[in-house]
Amino acid sequence: MKTIKISLIALLVGISSLLFGQNNTGEIKGKVFEFETGDPFPFASVYVKIGEQLVGTTTDFDGNFTIKPLKPGVYNVTLSSTGVKQIIEGVVVDPEKITYINDVMLNTTILLGDSVTVYAWRRKLLDKGNPSIESIGMKEIQQSVLLRNPVELISVTVPGVNMDANGGVSIRGSRTGDVGYYVDGVKTSSLSGIPGRAIGHMSVYTGGVPAQYGDITGGVIILETVSYFDLYNAQKAKENH
Repeated sequence: MKTIKISLIALLVGISSLLFGQNNTGEIKGKVFEFETGDPFPFASVYVKIGEQLVGTTTDFDGNFTIKPLKPGVYNVTLSSTGVKQIIEGVVVDPEKITYINDVMLNTTILLGDSVTVYAWRRKLLDKGNPSIESIGMKEIQQSVLLRNPVELISVTVPGVNMDANGGVSIRGSRTGDVGYYVDGVKTSSLSGIPGRAIGHMSVYTGGVPAQYGDITGGVIILETVSYFDLYNAQKAKENH
């Protein structure tokens, strides 16, 4: 009987973590055009590779596409059609945000397997229904002099977040005990002990905290650790730009 109870608890925890992870995802949006005519390019395949798994979609009649849900990280977006294949490298996805990439011109003169075009791009972020969330991306984190202290980095970067002498965090005048912390979807008591190099993304709710985080009045700090694929894709993007 005890074994059954333990198994049931583990199953419920796993389901909760899965649902939380899905709510903490981002997405990529864009539009594809035919290079020679400038017309929207419908029914092109657009996907990212996560390990050995492909996650993607096809463009609609107007050339628009959306890839979701995606865990925060760095992705290479592949666009392909019959005899054509192009890649946009180093696309960063942040938690709870939509990453828009520039309009893509799919060049039908490039033969599949012969060459791959890497496009430079600029992203535009849009909060997914909540303007009270601030995000710090991997590049900003890894280049910061405060890399070893994520709490201090947040307090310096995000308006309304303060750190006291003991390392406690308050958001917009709240008590330090009213702030919630999540690391890779798991609630923790603090962010201490997490190596700076392991941090991929950080997000802070300074107000309007969603119900999924429970009865938290001060705010929520969400940390996502970097994966092998984030590091690999970031390095490839750096080599090609």
